[in-house]
Amino acid sequence: MKNTYTLRDKRELVVRNLTMDDVELSHEFFLSLSEKERRYLRSDVADIKHVKKRIEATQSGIIIRRIAIIGKDVVGDASLEISTEEWKGGTGYLRLLIPKAYRDSDVGAVLVSDLYEVAKERQLKHIITKLMRPQKEVIEMYEQLGFRIEGILPDYLVDQAGEEQDMVVLICGLEDLQKVHEFVGNWIDDGHGTIGAGEM
Repeated sequence: MKNTYTLRDKRELVVRNLTMDDVELSHEFFLSLSEKERRYLRSDVADIKHVKKRIEATQSGIIIRRIAIIGKDVVGDASLEISTEEWKGGTGYLRLLIPKAYRDSDVGAVLVSDLYEVAKERQLKHIITKLMRPQKEVIEMYEQLGFRIEGILPDYLVDQAGEEQDMVVLICGLEDLQKVHEFVGNWIDDGHGTIGAGEM
């Protein structure tokens, strides 16, 4: 599934599934991030083997991965993991990676809107994301997208430098995520994209 949007600066943004053909492209994207940005990711994405594994994980259908591309460059990476545990039914885990240079653009909102349809189809009720406390700018980005901080667990995670970090848990109800989806849909209907809101 491939969707095309026109951003406010008139650049064309393509959002599509991440495939095994994208291993090198995805690896280049992660290497383009600063060392500080990579420090707080779950795995060492500077190692191409980890990049390959995260793409292979999509084969089960439990994890959906999408990438945002401008020209030949990846400018965003998003994933939605559907919980398979019965007591967590209706829950999905969102991971959104937008380089600092694009956090003030529409890339994050477009990726969230793009995954909203998946969440709705899977009848999810809540979307959760987990971050490390030093990721202040990323946390603010999620809050702007409708997420709220649900809790903080001290020294719960270990970053890529081997240091313990507090885990910040943010949650967003599907109805709140819908507002982002509707905003992007209305924006597209006003002539900013090549698809309509109900076609995503």
